[in-house]
Amino acid sequence: GPEIFGELDHHLDVFTPRSEGTFPVILFLPGMSCTVAASSYSTILQQVASWGYVVLGPWALFYNPIDTYKAEWVDPILHWSKIYFNSQEIRTSLGIHPDLIMDFDSLYLGAQSSGSHVAVEYLKQSHNCSSVKAMFLMSPVDGVDPFGMIKEFCIHPPTLLNFQTPTMIIAGGLDSIPGMDNIGSLMPACAPEDL
Repeated sequence: GPEIFGELDHHLDVFTPRSEGTFPVILFLPGMSCTVAASSYSTILQQVASWGYVVLGPWALFYNPIDTYKAEWVDPILHWSKIYFNSQEIRTSLGIHPDLIMDFDSLYLGAQSSGSHVAVEYLKQSHNCSSVKAMFLMSPVDGVDPFGMIKEFCIHPPTLLNFQTPTMIIAGGLDSIPGMDNIGSLMPACAPEDL
């Protein structure tokens, strides 16, 4: 993908506590294949940050969904963040407390909708060797399109995943209800009851 900030090819929304201290990092992967700005979730992500977490939300409006789902871009973003946010000048320009330390060794994943596919694929690639302590998935979706025409899945039941990470699934309540797209056409449910 194109470079946006040096070697970073995604936008990155950042939510931090407003105090000094060492805080674990949550990498939040937004819905619609990480094309939705993490700032769209600002109400919940600011609340989570206020509880003592640094939340990093990468997103890219124009990025191939298949490449997004492969999750190969996640480690470069984490590496870039470790270096970039270590600069006092950058931290000051972003309004981050000067004595706030981001603890990337205490990494958590969060995701919504198809961002959950990216989170699971990232952990699959780590072969159970990552610093991810746990993850939360909000209305998780596996697959590229709501019609199931593109067969790109990270979970293949009954095959077990190759990692064991504590995971909390948060259902939004509308997951099994069909919706409307932006031109008024009926779209299938993201998580039909019969799955």
